[in-house]
Amino acid sequence: MEYVKSEKSAAFRAYLPAIVAGLLTLTTVILYSTVIERQWWSVYLAMAIMTLVPFAIVFLNRKLALGLPQYLIILFCVHTVLSVDMGTALGFYGKWKWWDTAVHCFFGFLACATLYYLYFRLKDDAPKAVDYIVMVLLVISFAAIWEVYEFVAGAILDSDMQDVRSLMAQGLNPITDTMVDIVVAFAGSLLFLACLYLKKQFIKFKNKRKNR
Repeated sequence: MEYVKSEKSAAFRAYLPAIVAGLLTLTTVILYSTVIERQWWSVYLAMAIMTLVPFAIVFLNRKLALGLPQYLIILFCVHTVLSVDMGTALGFYGKWKWWDTAVHCFFGFLACATLYYLYFRLKDDAPKAVDYIVMVLLVISFAAIWEVYEFVAGAILDSDMQDVRSLMAQGLNPITDTMVDIVVAFAGSLLFLACLYLKKQFIKFKNKRKNR
């Protein structure tokens, strides 16, 4: 009986970040439906999909024993709220251009950190240069897949998730926003690798001082 209670408690703690993110998304849906002047079905679809992502991550983490730390799952939940709920639905991307840049950079950093954890958890040997290149390329692929989703969903549901009409009305190149998002995600992955390098150098420095 105690084991069952303990298991239920552990499951609740594991899913808690996803539950909180889901409640925030529900709040966003209400605000989007009542406060925002015009609604797009593609935005509702994006919120629905991104609500399920944290739950899927927690489920796979427990089912496959991936061992992803809780802080990474919390960061995934934070990213879904910042990107889709606040950025797309509530229009933060349009209000502050830096929001778009920061969120995509955050995604690149988070995706690279997750890939690093999963990839090298299964390897016994030290990472090589090609391993880091593969991770960065995967991050770029993930960023590109999201841009493809925005394009396809916009075409099917007759919405403008990539702000093509708005950018053209301003005389700007609509391709720029898509390319900047991918480049910034790439920069976020490089930022993670830079932090990782500095961490390793700091550990080496501490070990040298201990051995003196």
